Amino acid sequence: MWVEEAGESIEEMARRLRQLMLRMGEEAAGRTAVDHAAARLHEARRLDHDIGEVDVALRQAAESLRLNPRVREGLLHRVVLRTGLDTLESCTVVLRVLARTLTDLAKERKDEEPLFTPETGAAVEQLLSEIADAVVSFAVLVTTDVSTNAESAEARLAAELRQAVSTRDKLAGLLLEEMRRDTRRWQLHGAVLTEVNRLLDELDTEHGSRRLLEELDRCAREQRERRPRRTALRERPRVPG
Repeated sequence: MWVEEAGESIEEMARRLRQLMLRMGEEAAGRTAVDHAAARLHEARRLDHDIGEVDVALRQAAESLRLNPRVREGLLHRVVLRTGLDTLESCTVVLRVLARTLTDLAKERKDEEPLFTPETGAAVEQLLSEIADAVVSFAVLVTTDVSTNAESAEARLAAELRQAVSTRDKLAGLLLEEMRRDTRRWQLHGAVLTEVNRLLDELDTEHGSRRLLEELDRCAREQRERRPRRTALRERPRVPG
């Protein structure tokens, strides 16, 4: 039961992340008021807090299962959920930093000046929309335990990330042109590119696989430490006779 609830919570967090990214993208493409940009920052902070609460609940549920010998939930599935939520939490932190950067850009502009040129703003909106879709696909992937559905979700995520990387490359060129025209904001424009790169890195399947293996290794070590005597007896070589 807890697995289904955890999966639903993770997918809900992904959908909320997606909605926040879409709003940030729409505002970045237009003439964003400072108070609107700041509102997205506060929203990202609230989402970070909510993910922390899901994190605590997930840890408590996993611990209660570990202490109940009659319950046999798959370790791999638990760890996949655990690392999946860690990834969403990391994305939320990066999104909060990006919201701060966009707020700083809104503060520095003159009068009704947009945050970016129309072409650059459209690229920011497109990229955030593509990353937002990838976040939802990632959540579906980590909450799916049927191999065929998981393969389909992984293929969809990979395709969405490839498209997002292409848009990121286009955005990098546009931001470079903006920095050459207006050197006053080069740090903030560079920060936007750094933060979207971090989002793409977090969602990359290779990055997720490394995190999963590290977590599985940690769980295996903890199990050995909890049962040192049993492990020692199991690993003791048999004496022929």
